[in-house]
Amino acid sequence: MLIITLSLSANPKPDRGGEIIDIVYCLDLSASTNGLIDDVRDKLWDVINHVNSYRPSPNFRVGVVAFSRPSFGQKNYYVQVLSPLTNDFDALAYTLYKLRPSIEKGDQFVGKALQAAVSDLNWTNNDDAIKLIYVVGNGRVDSGGGNQFRGACENATKNGIAIHSLYCRNKKYNLKEVAGWREIARLSNGEQFDVKVNKKAPQVLVSEDQQSLFHLSEQLNSTYVYHGKNGSLRYKMMTTLDEHALKSSPMDFQSRLFYKISDHYQYHQSKWDLVDYLKSTSADFDKVKFEFLPDSLQDETPESLYQIALQLKNKRNIVIKKLRTHLPYNRQATVNRVYVESNMYQADIFDRIIVRSLDKVALTGGYNTGNVR
Repeated sequence: MLIITLSLSANPKPDRGGEIIDIVYCLDLSASTNGLIDDVRDKLWDVINHVNSYRPSPNFRVGVVAFSRPSFGQKNYYVQVLSPLTNDFDALAYTLYKLRPSIEKGDQFVGKALQAAVSDLNWTNNDDAIKLIYVVGNGRVDSGGGNQFRGACENATKNGIAIHSLYCRNKKYNLKEVAGWREIARLSNGEQFDVKVNKKAPQVLVSEDQQSLFHLSEQLNSTYVYHGKNGSLRYKMMTTLDEHALKSSPMDFQSRLFYKISDHYQYHQSKWDLVDYLKSTSADFDKVKFEFLPDSLQDETPESLYQIALQLKNKRNIVIKKLRTHLPYNRQATVNRVYVESNMYQADIFDRIIVRSLDKVALTGGYNTGNVR
């Protein structure tokens, strides 16, 4: 077995203390990049799992700005912030899946989109944070005036934000267009990559028993009991995203499940899930608003509701233990090793480019990615 180790920077920063890694996707969603939104949302769980494997574990946040769709509005220069920077990845993914994958031929104002990505999002003020923008698209970057994208790059640099540009190749590789995308990266301490939209890496299935995983996923979801004003919506978000991952591919479904049984998801749903609420130090079942519970539980008492939550907690622990036999803790390292040995790590595929560039910045920034290269 060939294992390649990536050497650290000659002068790495001291070990991190779990600071923030902020990344913003700035996406051209016009007709010429048809399929890009599918690449972003279907591979979201792979990217999240990969960054969550860094040590020490960072506070990873993702934001999304989209541009070039007429439905985004002429007054906005066809630019729209789809999500602020957040680590609420269910809410982020749910927003992305609500976006229609329809093809729209729209004007591209790359400079305006970058301005929104730099200035209109809730970037951390932590000087030690890693802050990156991935602007993905094609066409000329100087529509509306070249000073727009150059000004955005200058502002990004002042705020410690690097911009990586991903040029979406199609049948006509326009060198004049590419020159502008290279300039964006050069002006903002980033890198320029060529990417092939809708090109997929081979499936890496740590478990071949997809049927058992499906049944265990259903059992896991049966342990969630929504409460609170937004509880019903949050439960719908969770199950809808499971369905999307299942329809996308077996690997995407496994990636989604692996994220859900991780500590980054477990124990973090107390605002809407009664079992996670039970685990929290502030849990008080006398304060649960019964009108927001499922109909079948609205006649329970606080004491009986507590016992139900306790039983479901035990059931969840059992289900997660079973899932771990299919999706062990070292799953991410296994996926990485397969991609390295098949030369997929260097591929011109969207999620591979994101992972590769994040690893490079994280390593020089003092994180241990813990992955073979």
